[in-house]
Amino acid sequence: MTGEGLDGGVVYAELQATENSAEDKSTTELVKLMYPASSGYHYQAGGMCKDVRENCNNDRVRFATRQPHWILHRLRKISISS
Repeated sequence: MTGEGLDGGVVYAELQATENSAEDKSTTELVKLMYPASSGYHYQAGGMCKDVRENCNNDRVRFATRQPHWILHRLRKISISS
């Protein structure tokens, strides 16, 4: 999202680019047909543009970054970088 609340930014642009090619659209639909919704394979790894707009907010980001797996991930990066 931009500072004005519009769709935009690098991540959004990359998601949008993968959603607009014919090959990616076909692959996404095929994978959805092949795997049930209970499978992680059913979903796009990076998410979909509409989900960024509809489901992402500061509260969710704050919650996710407080979870143990996220904290461990950050600590690993710090220890590797140091």
